[in-house]
Amino acid sequence: MPDTSPLSRGWEIVRTLNNSVPTIPSIEARKLLAEYVKLMQLPASLGDNASIRQLHSAILSVAVKMAQAYTDFRFVPFLNLWGIENLRPEDSESGVDSQGKRFPSLVERMAKSYAYSLLFHPDDHLESELEALLIPHLQRKGFVLSSQADCITHHLLATNTFTTEVRGRKMTFVNLISPDGTELSAEVHTLTAHAPLRYSEIPGKMFSVLLRTSEKGNLRIEAAILSSQPVSDVFPTSIGYIENIDLNHRHIHVFDNQSRHLVAMMDSAPDALIGSFVQFLPIIPKESKFKSAIILRTLSAEEGPEAFGYRKARVTYVDNDKGYLSWELLPGEPPIIETGTTAPSYTKGYLNLQSTNTHHLTPNTEFSLIVYLKRGKDGQKRPHVVKVKTI
Repeated sequence: MPDTSPLSRGWEIVRTLNNSVPTIPSIEARKLLAEYVKLMQLPASLGDNASIRQLHSAILSVAVKMAQAYTDFRFVPFLNLWGIENLRPEDSESGVDSQGKRFPSLVERMAKSYAYSLLFHPDDHLESELEALLIPHLQRKGFVLSSQADCITHHLLATNTFTTEVRGRKMTFVNLISPDGTELSAEVHTLTAHAPLRYSEIPGKMFSVLLRTSEKGNLRIEAAILSSQPVSDVFPTSIGYIENIDLNHRHIHVFDNQSRHLVAMMDSAPDALIGSFVQFLPIIPKESKFKSAIILRTLSAEEGPEAFGYRKARVTYVDNDKGYLSWELLPGEPPIIETGTTAPSYTKGYLNLQSTNTHHLTPNTEFSLIVYLKRGKDGQKRPHVVKVKTI
């Protein structure tokens, strides 16, 4: 007569899943796991029954395997049901195979699957006691913790793709940047494994990633998915003025109200026009002087100047014969300086009467201007006014 006890059926579920994951559909694997949960009446304390506790560790090992095989499997809720109090001392012990190679303990493997599960299900939360057990294992494995609430998932913005030859084979990589300016590269398939994007669609996309430091000390992306968060929630946006478009290099030259000169690719904003105002993502690397931008949208003629920000100034001198006037900022207006620098710093400047249509201004007249620092042909940065408005 066949054994129909819960213990026997539990082992049957373990064997079936061990032999079939990841080849069977996720829904079938999850149904078997749900049957086990009901069979064992989880959550429940298993007491001191050695056979049941051995089975319970075996089903956890299967769930660990499922967490990396099926992105729709919510591993964290299962862990909370499984119960940290049911861990055995031997679950934390690593082993050695017949070739003398060490293989990780169940707890170590559980920690890695926990990280993967959080990547796909960031709203799931593990009980604090179990998380405190797993985090040190992740750190020992080189996983880099973040300052976010989940402590594991990071957000990186893809800036551009490039192709290079690696060991005689052409490969495509993606450059990415973190909110603090840290840059790294990843092979393109690392980013598209769970996000079927064309290469041209990758720049400007934000990814949720697991970061890991290799044994050689190199920071790399362990796994990645397309982030569901708006980019502007993670990366600060800025307002810029398109000063020039270089058709030969397909570069858009943007200045923002912090006097930063950034370069965007025309592919990201094919309809951009000189003299328009745009909202963009500034890409400011830690270790490179080159500042780039990803243009998000073009602002209307009314919205753009106001979003960029006018400064209030006063006319100090007008020379109609030579066609210029001098101005100074009103008290209370901060000096014009590039963010992150200490010089040059200006509170005064000049205007070409013809190019700025300011013939009507007279000494002591107050007006508003849009101004930033721009490098001249002599290499010096000076105030460059692109728009004026009478107060």
